[in-house]
Amino acid sequence: MNTIERILYQYGPDDAAQFGADADLQLVDITASYTAYEDAVLAALQAAYPGARVSVQSGPDRISVNGHTDHADVPWVEDVVHQTWAAFDWIVTSD
Repeated sequence: MNTIERILYQYGPDDAAQFGADADLQLVDITASYTAYEDAVLAALQAAYPGARVSVQSGPDRISVNGHTDHADVPWVEDVVHQTWAAFDWIVTSD
C-alpha cells in the first residue's frame, strides 16, 4: 500500500449541479454553502486519510493523490467526496 502524502480535490462551482437542479437557490446562501462544503470535504478527507496534506478548492473538476490523477486511491477519495456531498448537511440557508 502506498503512503498518501497529498490529496487535492477541486470542484467546479456550478450552482445548479452543486445544489441540485430542484433546489430553490433563493433559499440557499451560496457563498456560505461553498465554504461549508469545502470544510466538510476537508474534514472527511482528513479523517479518512490522517497525515495527508489535503487541499479542497474550486477549480477544474479534479482529484489527485500524491500529484497523480490516475493514482490507485483516487476512486476511494472520490467515494469520500461523494458521501460528503450526498449528505447535504453543508447547505446553508438564507435568513
